[in-house]
Amino acid sequence: MDSNMLNALLVLLAGIAFLAIIAFILRRLASGRASTHGLPIRIISRQPIGGKAALVVADVGDKRLLLGVTEHSVTLLATLERTTSSTTSKTTAPRVTPAPQMHPPSPAELSFRAYLASMFQRTEK
Repeated sequence: MDSNMLNALLVLLAGIAFLAIIAFILRRLASGRASTHGLPIRIISRQPIGGKAALVVADVGDKRLLLGVTEHSVTLLATLERTTSSTTSKTTAPRVTPAPQMHPPSPAELSFRAYLASMFQRTEK
């Protein structure tokens, strides 16, 4: 192999390695940053119910929510009681608190962030 060709190959390999290292570092920074802002959200289960609709059980902060998810909207159906595996048996069903029947402002009236915040506010009784 010619020395110029060997040098070009080494420079190419060094460039690819450099880009891979940069991509790895950026990915690590992005995943670390995402978990420190806002509420931690974890999807517990997802059950398709037809077409592009599904029921989703998600932990958002210290709440467990039952959500109806379609292609165009996400609707809070109920707030579930969070249970730990050590205190429940397989036959015990979680207690369900129905979602309040309220009509939040339309997304056109609020920013997306404010709209999501209004969906998760506790209602005063």
